[in-house]
Amino acid sequence: MDIVNTRRKEAGLIAAKDRGIKKTLENLQEDLVAISRQDQELARKKYHDDAERVFERLVEQAFQLLEFDTIARRKEHGWDLLVVGTLASSPYITVVEAKTAVSGVYDYVARHPDYLIRLKSYCIDMVKERLFGPYKEYVKYVLLIAPDFPEESSDLCAQFRHMTGGIKLAFLPAPSLLHLVERYRANPILTHTILEELFSSEAVISKEDIDRLFDLAEKQLNTLVQRARKDLRQRLEKVADKSADACFIKLDMPSLGAILRDIIKTLERELVVVGTAPIGTESAHIKHDYYAIWQQVLTGLVDEFVDILRQESLLQERRTALKEDILRLLDLGR
Repeated sequence: MDIVNTRRKEAGLIAAKDRGIKKTLENLQEDLVAISRQDQELARKKYHDDAERVFERLVEQAFQLLEFDTIARRKEHGWDLLVVGTLASSPYITVVEAKTAVSGVYDYVARHPDYLIRLKSYCIDMVKERLFGPYKEYVKYVLLIAPDFPEESSDLCAQFRHMTGGIKLAFLPAPSLLHLVERYRANPILTHTILEELFSSEAVISKEDIDRLFDLAEKQLNTLVQRARKDLRQRLEKVADKSADACFIKLDMPSLGAILRDIIKTLERELVVVGTAPIGTESAHIKHDYYAIWQQVLTGLVDEFVDILRQESLLQERRTALKEDILRLLDLGR
């Protein structure tokens, strides 16, 4: 019954009351690193399963908290997880392999470079070659996740890219993954497009790399807000110059719609997808997972709108139509 309800929720037939984000994050904070180091006692006692399989599930949950679509392996052999960057301006698929290591350092790939052949099979034979059309080109990255990696692991990335015809390999230590999730849940401003830089890094990803990504996200968000505010001001001031009086900025509904369309165009690709509905009308698909980004953008637009109103209130002297009518009817002239 639980399986049926889960599938019905995924299909939108049952509204999920809570994704359990807080509890999932707490479990990751408590257990992800320990399980990555093969803490079998913890895995058996708390999760009733082998540490390797528990780690795979925890890794999937981590990416779900980053708002990725995930597809877990359903067969005994092959890749562990597909992470789908659905919200990216150009969607992509990352093939994930999760490995535990008692020593705390997963060095198997560095010691056995022929393991790259298996990773190639996972991403090419078992994913890319089974997809059709543009979906084949979505397969761009392979991500190996373990408690940690030797520094020389990144030396294999160029070789793997050559073997696979362009697919990039990166290494993500479990503590770095946890750091990413913690920072994201505290301030969810990373888009899937920005996160793609981690997958394409061809390196052992550090916490500092993740911090730099948040710095980049802050700068890009500020630029987006400023661009949206500028577009709003330009359109409204153009209208105000022609139609504003001492009380009103006068807008007809087509003009108001044009202003909204311009703002949507500014936010297109990252925050909203503009397309055409089956009946031929324009449609806008709003990326609700980016609510924190939307909050800053809309706050900026509201501030700009209020500033424009304040400016008109302080400076506008043009008589209103009502005042003009009263003056005319009372024959008071100008």
